[in-house]
Amino acid sequence: MIVFMDKSLSKRNKNFIKSATITILTVGFSLISIITIGAGHGTTIPSKIIFPYAYLALSNLKDLNIFVYILALIQIPIYGIIYYNKPKYMKWLFVMHIIATIFVLIN
Repeated sequence: MIVFMDKSLSKRNKNFIKSATITILTVGFSLISIITIGAGHGTTIPSKIIFPYAYLALSNLKDLNIFVYILALIQIPIYGIIYYNKPKYMKWLFVMHIIATIFVLIN
């Protein structure tokens, strides 16, 4: 049995799966954040844990602007890109995320 396997097609499929995974995670974490905040009537703790850099920027800016939203939306894709391209840096990224989360939760 002969199997015709194009290596570029295989690489495109892997890149598509990586992109889809990152997109699903970004949308999923954003939905969790929006649902738990509940239009201001819920809790912000899950959002602070998921998106600590946006909350750090918000505490320094004192005003909610587009920069905070963009920072929150690009955080998970950046994590995904680092995870797939430079997995050895994930432990440092995780440590920085934990430190940022601690700062956000203390304030």
